[in-house]
This record gives sequence, C-alpha cells and structure tokens, in this order.
Amino acid sequence: MSRPLPSDDPAQLGPFRLSARLLETPAGIVFLGEDDQGRQATVAVLRQGAADDAAARDRFKAAILAAVPGGPDADGGAPIVAAQPEGPTPWVAVRYEPGASGGPRPAGAERFLEPVALTGRRRRGPGFVPYWAGRGGPAAAQAAPPAPRAPAPSGPRRLAAAVLALAVLLALLTLLMLMLFACRPQVTAPPPDPPADTMPSSQTPSPSPTPSSPSPTSPAPTSPSPGEPGGTGGPGGIGGDL
Repeated sequence: MSRPLPSDDPAQLGPFRLSARLLETPAGIVFLGEDDQGRQATVAVLRQGAADDAAARDRFKAAILAAVPGGPDADGGAPIVAAQPEGPTPWVAVRYEPGASGGPRPAGAERFLEPVALTGRRRRGPGFVPYWAGRGGPAAAQAAPPAPRAPAPSGPRRLAAAVLALAVLLALLTLLMLMLFACRPQVTAPPPDPPADTMPSSQTPSPSPTPSSPSPTSPAPTSPSPGEPGGTGGPGGIGGDL
C-alpha cells in the first residue's frame, strides 16, 4: 500500500522522480519512481541511521553487487536499473513489475534492505538488532549538487571589463576633486596698513608760530659827499689840500 511522500523525503534520486512510499522497514524505505522516459522503478533508500553505520552500508553494497548480471545472486528478482551505494544517500533502483493477474509482484528493491537489517536469515542464539533499528527517521537526504561556477571571462571581455572599471574609477576621482575645489573657502588679503609717518588730515596738528628775532644788520656804507674830507672828486678833494 502506497502513501504520499512526506515533506522530509527526497523528491528525486538519480534519474527517478519519487512519487509515493511503497514500503517502510527498519533499514530503509522503498519508493515508487519514474524517469524522464516514463519507466517506473522501485527505489530503496537507507534510513539515516543505517546510512551512518559503515557495516550496514557494506552489507547494502554487497547485496547490490551480488545481484548485478553475472553475480552470485540468482533469486529471480527484478533486475537492477540504477544504483548508488556510495555517497551520502545510498540507494538502488530496480524495474517495477506489477504482479500478474493481481498476484504478488516479484521482489523489488526491498530485497536489498533485508541484509542491511540482518533479517531473512536463520540465526542461532540470542537475537541481534542493530543499534539504529529503533530510529524511524526519514530517508537520508540527498546532498544538493554544488552551484555551477560562472565561467571566467575571455580575453577581450576581461580587457573590456578592466577598461570599464578604470573609467569608472577615474570618473569618481574627478567628481571628488570637483567637490573638493567647490567646497574650498575663498581667502582675501587684508587691506594694507597706512604708513607710520602719515596721519589723517583731521588729526595733523597745525604748526605753532615761532617768534621772529631781529636779525643784525650792518650799516650800509655811505659815500662821502663832495664837500667832506676824504672825497675823491670835486673841489675840496685831494687837490684842494695841496
């Protein structure tokens, strides 16, 4: 009896899109899947507890290798169409074959979960149960594929990108220089100081009058008159004395 997938179940394993749960066991879960060409398959996935146990993973891998064409397993089950026993999500897919005339269908992928949980074998002595058998957690989640890396630009594109980056850098530098000069304050020179020996006309004192002192004058020489002694000409001069 199948039931829809819970939210924590993987939606796809390999090429198969999972649509429902067909069977649940302590070791794993069997899903119904379909590939891109519409071929159905039963997909067995280990539970998280079994996937973390190295011995359980080895038993799962050994069962898959034994069922491949040419292997020692000849149980007549449905053939394997894909498998991934390694990695974080071990799984195996076999072709889905419904039972003829409503009868039981051939053993599908669930037969690979029996050796994982050590069931389907006759044992003597005390029963042995794996430590993870009581954990009914969901199937191991498939690791997300790494995100694709963007391809490196080719030579011309790389050169064009470098030139564009340089042009943007120069434009930013020019803008910063313009802003710097626009914000620079203008400094004006102060007016020159007046000379120390000059003062405004309104504050220049008027010169005080200086008293005039009489300058000594020598008497002007007078020439002797003709009648006085010592005259040089005329009557009464030198010739008159003679």
